Amino acid sequence: MRINSWLAIAAICLTGVLSAQDASDAPAPYPTFTVFMPNGGTRLDYLGNGCSDDTSPYSGWTADTEDDGLEFFNMVKGQTATIKVAVVVTNANSDLCIWMDFNNDGDWADAGERVVWAGKSPSAPQGAFQPRVAPPYGGSSTSFNTYSVSIPSTAVGTSVKVRALVWDVTGHPTGPMALNGGGHPGGATGYGYTDFGEVEDHDVPYGTDTGAKFQVAEYDGWGTVGNMIANNGTQNVGSLTAGYQANLYWLLGNEATASCFVRFTNAYPNATITHSNAQNCSVSLFTPGNGVTLSPGTLGFSTIAMVTPTTSAPFSFRMHVPTNDPQEPTFSWTVQGNGSAPAPMIEIHRPTYTVMASGSTHDYGTRDAGIAFSGGFTIFNNGTAQLDFTGNPMIAISAVSNCTASFAQPTQNYLPSGGWSYGVQVDVTPMTAGSTFGFTMTVASNDPVNGSYVVNFTGDAVTSGGGGGGGGGGGTGTPTIQVSRGGILPSGAGDNLGTLVIGGSTSYVYTVTNTGTAPLSFTGSPRVSISNLNNCAVTVVQQLPAGLAAGMSATFILAVTTQNSGGLGFTVTVTCDDPVTPNYTLGASATVAGNGGGFDIGSAKGGSGGAGCAGTQHTNLTILAMMIALGVLAWRRTRSLRREKA
Repeated sequence: MRINSWLAIAAICLTGVLSAQDASDAPAPYPTFTVFMPNGGTRLDYLGNGCSDDTSPYSGWTADTEDDGLEFFNMVKGQTATIKVAVVVTNANSDLCIWMDFNNDGDWADAGERVVWAGKSPSAPQGAFQPRVAPPYGGSSTSFNTYSVSIPSTAVGTSVKVRALVWDVTGHPTGPMALNGGGHPGGATGYGYTDFGEVEDHDVPYGTDTGAKFQVAEYDGWGTVGNMIANNGTQNVGSLTAGYQANLYWLLGNEATASCFVRFTNAYPNATITHSNAQNCSVSLFTPGNGVTLSPGTLGFSTIAMVTPTTSAPFSFRMHVPTNDPQEPTFSWTVQGNGSAPAPMIEIHRPTYTVMASGSTHDYGTRDAGIAFSGGFTIFNNGTAQLDFTGNPMIAISAVSNCTASFAQPTQNYLPSGGWSYGVQVDVTPMTAGSTFGFTMTVASNDPVNGSYVVNFTGDAVTSGGGGGGGGGGGTGTPTIQVSRGGILPSGAGDNLGTLVIGGSTSYVYTVTNTGTAPLSFTGSPRVSISNLNNCAVTVVQQLPAGLAAGMSATFILAVTTQNSGGLGFTVTVTCDDPVTPNYTLGASATVAGNGGGFDIGSAKGGSGGAGCAGTQHTNLTILAMMIALGVLAWRRTRSLRREKA
């Protein structure tokens, strides 16, 4: 039976006999090929870091982010090239074939264009796959194979079009995909489909080495991606306070034109990323574990440098990332900045954690004339020295138009450093409907940059019934601590961290909220402390601020590094002035198995599992869980994946 029509294949799909498929991506006139998963089966043998299920033939050479299993070296006409292939061979029943279109005629049907045939078939010229091994970067086992290919001096064009196919030959008793059949790249002269495997298409320029293409981007740790950083380039991080630790973030990725996943070539227990030549600063890195891999088209894993400038003077250090990128096997860049003396830094927010910059205008929207609403805001000191309010009154109002505005002045004339805040209650009553209303607020302080912080407030007065609500702050009462991670964790509760790998580092973000009616102070030293450690090391990579106003939240982040297989545990303690729970405690536990490790903040394009490595988990980048999250949310193709057994 020969199937040459996509309509015939689609008809088979509709019967329910075949479901889930990996389509070829080479554009026309190259023949299409589809690898089916019968009855929704799970992929056991595939190439690289994983295999995506899709229905997009002719979609383009770089369309599939999971075409990530091949590396090409010395692709020079008239010379011998080297192809490295990572093959997941769970069942050891598969063959691998690679075709190269040397005459550039839009097919792989010419003599000499099948350059590799290896695997299960006894007649395969390149023989059986290499024994599966535990890769140095962690995870389970994969067969790493190297093949030599002669590139004809008469090869046509500036690049060679490549198709790689791995399939289970034991499911094909006859035909070109059968055991000893030698495979077929598809189309009019072949079956055009098979099952239990993967098809990858690549366009490889002559005169190059290509595979993984590592990339690094600046990142703020909260969801904003900055500039790309060039290899051996320089990044200026600006002014950091001398004597105070600051976290610098970067996103790690793999370019969409790559033909292989990025893996870190440093083997456990060596760090995947290192630094050197620290000048006027101390540097501590929180880096991905050996098990992290990056599929083509991703930008989402993060690494963090915890940097403390020593004095008020320029500082610098070098970052180094060794990977399997053949063009840039060690990606390095210089980080520089300037150490500055401690100083206060005022910010005014409405709502909390949304900054109203000095000189900006805040619009209350439409409000009912004659009816008061709460237009309050929160003042933060996010600096490293005490913020002193120098105005009299501390909050001044001017340019009042078509309204009354009553401020509850702060009861203290300072805010301690480190994120302390003060909620200010403001009652605003618009007067005449059909007109705008507004006022200007000025807060004078010892902030060296914004010593006179000005915000203009405005809105539209309407007849009763046309307005909205507001929010404010202030008041007295009792502070109350609440801790959550996915759900609320009462004091004394346990937090199961799941199953972790030996030697891996994983981060966990906890949110602390003051659900009470008065400011909550954290009185411990350190504010978050760790005790009763068993089979792990735990670092508090982000501490809590000195306190929280009523209704406010903050996060602390723990980095957990496992040691041996078995169970692990530790106790988290937060001491505060909550009269009911002055010593909040949390018992964390996990199971440790396997080796390697890593963490994820998400990716621009999907991908997971495979290649004997820890799988990718996708999240958005609202918060970095050491850090976690570039999430460019997009339509994602359904995947059918399973990592091979070790």
